[in-house]
Amino acid sequence: MLEVCGSKLFSPNDLCKDFHMGKQKCLGLFRDKDFGAIRIGRRYYVSEENLKKFMSSGKSI
Repeated sequence: MLEVCGSKLFSPNDLCKDFHMGKQKCLGLFRDKDFGAIRIGRRYYVSEENLKKFMSSGKSI
């Protein structure tokens, strides 16, 4: 987890560990437009707010 300007940002590795997902499945999720991930350089991150929105939407992974 990375904290920038008071916002928590989660990497694919963070979500893989927390949600017991494979690396490829997790990266596919980060590339999905509906997920709301951002790319900084070559790395993907998702904010805590976007993660909560996605989880409350009820979409299956």
